[in-house]
Amino acid sequence: MRKFLTFALPACLSVALFGMTVFSYLLPRMESAVMDNKRQTAKELVRSLDNLLKSYDSDVSQGRISLAEAQQRALRRIKSFRYGPDMNNYFWILSLEGRVRMHPTRPDIVDRDVATLADPQIKALIEKVLRLAKQQKNGFIEYLWRERKNAAQNQLKVSYCQLFKPWGWIIGSGLYYADVRNEIDSLNRKVTLVSIGILAIVALLSGYLTWRGLVGIREQQHTETALQQSEIRFRKLFMMAPMPMMLVKRDDGILEVNEPFEKTVGYTIDDLSAIGKWWELAYPDPDYRQAVMAAWRTAVNVALEASTLVEPSEYDIMCKDGKMRTMLAGASVIEDSILVSYLDITDRKQAEKEHEKLQEQLLQSQKLEAVAFSPEVLPTTSTTCWARFSGMPNWR
Repeated sequence: MRKFLTFALPACLSVALFGMTVFSYLLPRMESAVMDNKRQTAKELVRSLDNLLKSYDSDVSQGRISLAEAQQRALRRIKSFRYGPDMNNYFWILSLEGRVRMHPTRPDIVDRDVATLADPQIKALIEKVLRLAKQQKNGFIEYLWRERKNAAQNQLKVSYCQLFKPWGWIIGSGLYYADVRNEIDSLNRKVTLVSIGILAIVALLSGYLTWRGLVGIREQQHTETALQQSEIRFRKLFMMAPMPMMLVKRDDGILEVNEPFEKTVGYTIDDLSAIGKWWELAYPDPDYRQAVMAAWRTAVNVALEASTLVEPSEYDIMCKDGKMRTMLAGASVIEDSILVSYLDITDRKQAEKEHEKLQEQLLQSQKLEAVAFSPEVLPTTSTTCWARFSGMPNWR
């Protein structure tokens, strides 16, 4: 369970953090950004109409058309303008005298004196727009508006207004908060669906990675267990081996010696723990030691390059009891260690020397017999033997 949590908890936290980031931070900021973008769009479009009116006013100044004709052209043209996703956003124009000069959806209030309007909300709106234009010349206003004369209810709206001073016109355009809210809700639904899809994919990937991690841990545990068992079996075989054996690091440090080694040579692992101590104890003669070390390292390097065993070689080893033993030493490389095996051939070498000595004595004896029974030596030898047997002097 603990290992499962080790992998699953970070994945779950990542998914939860992603969800919190999307729904508590990104979506609210996106809503604010959408609203700001809508307001800025209305503002820029109203400013563009201000430039349009300036072009008509320029034509009037240059005498190309009259003021009345220019205003009529401007009103017809602006009345036809639409924008927005459904092309239902429009522009309206109010004069500084409080008369609505143009409104595409409420022709019932066009060119009427504000005092004659029955709707108090429209009167209040006109007064609010006039006050804004006279004080600031441009800006945003919020108000309740009924799109049609017989519409069921008013809706909250925000508009940008800008004064075109040469003609005394106030140009405005706005948007319903409900329309923006619907657009934001639609966008939120899309983002939510995409986020849920991403969360599902992340959750599946996290689950898969968690599963793979647990499988990897189990495989690692099995590998470690097998390795430990292998090491235990190796150690048992090493310790139970009938011949002297030594496990050595490549830097000449001694890792372990078995019991036959201790019985044969006398040194324990404590005696050989220091690096290089084995060479000093086993080969006390400096010249012989250097020769042995050079030959041994050359043999090990050759075995490493060829991936073969270190061929056995004969060495004279000084034991702990002070006796010199002749031993064959061979080795095999096991990863970063070297397993050295010894075979004590001291008795065999002694037997060989005794055999050679007997052979030499026999050869010497054969030579003496050949001399004793030669023709030149035989009479003298016979007379001497008769004299010894009879007790008489040897008359030669």
